[in-house]
Amino acid sequence: MKRLKWVLLIFLALIPIIGIYILNNPKQVIETFVDMGGFNKGDKLPHISGMEVGGNVYNVNQLNNENFILMISKSDCEVCKSAYPTIKELLEKDDTTEFLMVGKGEIDEYENIKIEYNFDFPILIADEKLESQLKMKVFPVFYAIDHNGIIVKRMNGFSEEDFKKLVQEVDHDA
Repeated sequence: MKRLKWVLLIFLALIPIIGIYILNNPKQVIETFVDMGGFNKGDKLPHISGMEVGGNVYNVNQLNNENFILMISKSDCEVCKSAYPTIKELLEKDDTTEFLMVGKGEIDEYENIKIEYNFDFPILIADEKLESQLKMKVFPVFYAIDHNGIIVKRMNGFSEEDFKKLVQEVDHDA
């Protein structure tokens, strides 16, 4: 009986410890237990082509084997919207970073985003084929991709500090 009390006491002590860990590390816990879709570090990005805002067909080969950042976005995603000012600021300071956005939503919504933030990088509209090809489930997702098309880093969600590190990594590996 005494042993059972100790086991119960240890078990009850672990519950708040686990709870505190989950509260302090929600992103890590979610990424561990939830299928986030997309690709992981070391995966090769599939060939991407699609309709760009403005009506042109865009092909990822136009990046000429450069390192680049790919953002998977959704037009009604508040976290995505919060990232746009930082993206604009960093890309204005560093015009060597190649950037590509694939957005789920209506073309006119992304035309407005492109105009409002004066983005000069391609924004592709995710049709069903592109959405399936990229395994889009969560938004935003940022990928750092090397000149061979290999994903060197994945960032779920948006943190200004983490995004700045991602840009530095892409530029450093160029």
